[in-house]
Amino acid sequence: MRRPSASLAASSGAQSYQYCTGATAAAASNCATWTSTGTSRTATISVTSKAVTTYWQVRAVKDGLYTYGDTGTAWKFTTR
Repeated sequence: MRRPSASLAASSGAQSYQYCTGATAAAASNCATWTSTGTSRTATISVTSKAVTTYWQVRAVKDGLYTYGDTGTAWKFTTR
């Protein structure tokens, strides 16, 4: 199992951070289920196979409002 991690820049006043992953950019950008990292800005994502492309998106939470990383654009990584 591969366990890539991502570190995020701080968002001013953020109370927590969340991330979402998907098999496509659209799935990660239009996510229904987000994973909280609490106040940590580092997430470790489990990937079970080689040569898998995973898309991910992050958001900061403040007073129930969301600020999306890179204005909602999903990023990707591919395991080797």
